[in-house]
Amino acid sequence: MSSGNPPRPSSAMGQPSHQIWWNVDVSALQPRPMSKLLHRLALVSLLGIASLISTPSVARERITVSRRPWFGICAGVCPNYDVTVWTDGEVVAKRGSSEERFHVSRAEAADFSSKLRPFRPVGEQPDPLVCAHDGRLEDAPLVMKVREIEIRWLGTNHSARLVACDNALYADLTEAIRQALWSAHLYLDGRRRY
Repeated sequence: MSSGNPPRPSSAMGQPSHQIWWNVDVSALQPRPMSKLLHRLALVSLLGIASLISTPSVARERITVSRRPWFGICAGVCPNYDVTVWTDGEVVAKRGSSEERFHVSRAEAADFSSKLRPFRPVGEQPDPLVCAHDGRLEDAPLVMKVREIEIRWLGTNHSARLVACDNALYADLTEAIRQALWSAHLYLDGRRRY
């Protein structure tokens, strides 16, 4: 036994045993028929698959981009949507009372996420107090007090939230949102690209 190999159990006659000697239950060193072993392996496999299937969907990572118009009268493209993209490629685009569900590839979902990653804060960012927009003084009553841009990262170890204004100060963010939406087959206003 100087070869360094573990000792093999032997039967009462001194002959090597044909049982599975690494069985977890060492108190019952009796040979197990192969059919029982296969049955147990199949059962353990089914239980493992069932536990994966029953994992709640809220644990999936997702990013939601929400945009609201800041001016009371819209004459053009006024973004008013909530778009959620999951890492597995599921997309839900809500525009007003309509909702559209579809799938993109995992690579496109990863591209969506990568476009927004540089803007992800460490945690929950508070709302900005005032968003400054160039306009005339008489237009002030038409400026709505809304969260103009909100991005939420959920289902990860640490959730995050970014709130921003839809103005020139955040032009880089607006461009990143446009590119992210494009990678998820959406236009800047949240409509689906076909």
